[in-house]
Amino acid sequence: MKSRALTCIFAMTLFGALAIPVRLAAQHTRYKLIDLGTLGGPTSQVNGSPPPMINNKGVVAGEADTSTPCSYLGGFVSPAFRWENGVLTDLGLLPGGCFSLPNAINSNGMMVGSGDIGVIDPMTGFPELRADVRRNGQIIDLGTFGGTNSLANDVNSRAQVVGGAENTDPDPWNFGGLIGLPSPTAWHGFVWQAGTMRDLGTLGGPDSFGLVVSENGRITGFSFTNSVPSPTTGIPTVDPFLWDGGRMIDLGTLGGTFGVGNGLNNRGQVVGASNVGVEVGGIVGQ
Repeated sequence: MKSRALTCIFAMTLFGALAIPVRLAAQHTRYKLIDLGTLGGPTSQVNGSPPPMINNKGVVAGEADTSTPCSYLGGFVSPAFRWENGVLTDLGLLPGGCFSLPNAINSNGMMVGSGDIGVIDPMTGFPELRADVRRNGQIIDLGTFGGTNSLANDVNSRAQVVGGAENTDPDPWNFGGLIGLPSPTAWHGFVWQAGTMRDLGTLGGPDSFGLVVSENGRITGFSFTNSVPSPTTGIPTVDPFLWDGGRMIDLGTLGGTFGVGNGLNNRGQVVGASNVGVEVGGIVGQ
């Protein structure tokens, strides 16, 4: 199905080029690929998932290798970078760290993401990670809810940051594994602003995570709704939520036991995905 669609797109592009070659040629010259370079090492990258890693001022956020080896992980020290008008700037690392990858950048150039702190978590064997914020030349460690790890996923122009952080409650369901970071304790979604990190709570289960924040401060993400494992997935039901006015609203699913909200606007309309037993479909909630 996918290859068939790609073939159709290619055919339409080819026929269009044959019909209006001058117009397409003129459009083609408006764009060029720019190599952002590195910080002296072999590679660089930007986060490939939404939100986009470039703002309307043309500032790009990413991560780039230096030529310095990382003493405890191998590879190279890879700090976050800012690229603007052809200049790649090293934004540094959290104390003790070797890498930092931004996950979002706002209209003012404020970047959020996560980085290591030079410590291996003995419970998981993974580097301990902290949500971080970069603005006005500062790097801010957002901390956790008492646990080991935290991740920042999005930021709006009001400098409200959302993500998730571990607390100290045991979590038999390995919610952290859903976000690629296995952990023995529970995660809760958070919103951080002006030095204060607020716990978003959950939909009744032990865990949640904030994925996206709108310009007016609404938040969406996903949360366990209880602690009873589903016979289909082996973990409790996961539902998308809308956090609005200080409360978390369960958006439900399309009949399945797993759903996530990964986009919203200032009207509180949420988009995401949900399973319907064995298949996945789009959702919209308000």
